[in-house]
Amino acid sequence: MKDNHIKKNTVQFEKIRSGVSEFFDEKRQLPRLIKTGFNTLDEMLGGGLASGLNVLGAKPGSGKTSLVLQMAEHFSSRGVPVLYFSLEMSRNQINAKSLNRNLWRELSKPEMKKERKLFSGITSRDFIFRDLRGDGENDRKRFEFLDEHVRKTAEHNLACLYVIEPGRNFENAVFKGSVSEIKGIIKNFIPFCKEHHRNRQPVVIIDYLQIVSSNKEYATERQNVDAVIHELFELKTNIPIILISSLNRSSYTGEKKDDALSVVNTVNMGSFKESGNIEFSAEVLIGMQDVTGDDTTEPRKISLKLLKHRYGQPNREVILEYDRQHDLFTEGAERYLDAMGMSEQEIAQLKEDELLHEQFRKAVGKMSKIRWEPK
Repeated sequence: MKDNHIKKNTVQFEKIRSGVSEFFDEKRQLPRLIKTGFNTLDEMLGGGLASGLNVLGAKPGSGKTSLVLQMAEHFSSRGVPVLYFSLEMSRNQINAKSLNRNLWRELSKPEMKKERKLFSGITSRDFIFRDLRGDGENDRKRFEFLDEHVRKTAEHNLACLYVIEPGRNFENAVFKGSVSEIKGIIKNFIPFCKEHHRNRQPVVIIDYLQIVSSNKEYATERQNVDAVIHELFELKTNIPIILISSLNRSSYTGEKKDDALSVVNTVNMGSFKESGNIEFSAEVLIGMQDVTGDDTTEPRKISLKLLKHRYGQPNREVILEYDRQHDLFTEGAERYLDAMGMSEQEIAQLKEDELLHEQFRKAVGKMSKIRWEPK
């Protein structure tokens, strides 16, 4: 490749000290840290999600899309516009996951004990393939409950979420999932947010990296990923971009201790080696892994390990609980109660006794300042 020729006397040199006065300028625009909805994760990230490429990597079926969708719903519910490129999941599936998650959040309240039995076994799949209105008495009760308690919450949480999926029409063009199309839509979304969302800083989510196509013909998978990452890195929009990525299969196994909360997490920088130069371009790199230890235990213990943070401390880890049936992630409270000297039997008793739910919530809040939602 031939280097660009720089003509003589055409380069202007600027001393770096000129940036010092800008640092003390009261009118300078600071990028906002956006809360994810998980206090322990926000703490690990240094206060929240920052601008730049934030990469979440996990193996298929580990819940990475459900986690990011729950975060997107949290952003949207607080007025943050979210642009979600869903290259694998339809908007009907996204709506179903949202309804399912919000349903079980509502049913987790102590006063909803009778209603929980009414919805036993319901999953997001039922919201897609089953007419929950039906003709029976229980069907009528279910639908009335959904309409009264869940519909408004779900609509509120999705009010600022914009989903772009393959096949979407834009005037005379059809979105096919290329990185050039994604860049063009993002550039149009920013002024849209200024006009319709009071100039709020948006969040962009791309699900997921390996499906995005580059403009390179005959490129290998690695070359394609490299080109996509390079294009997204060069976007320079000063907004947070969450990029979901798969991991190379050799990273799925490894050593594990008996206690899932003190697991030796095998996800590392090498887990992304088949994903191009992602470790160099990303501001934040998080490895996600199921550390439950077996295939039957629910909820699952999900580790989020901070592998890289350009402006923070890497090699930190948080554990979330993942209820797969209800598409719901919560922050594991057992760690904090255990740190308070409580036995496993005492913790189990608190979780089972709904009358002590408030005491349990306050105890966790004092220790960790997190919001805990019971199963």
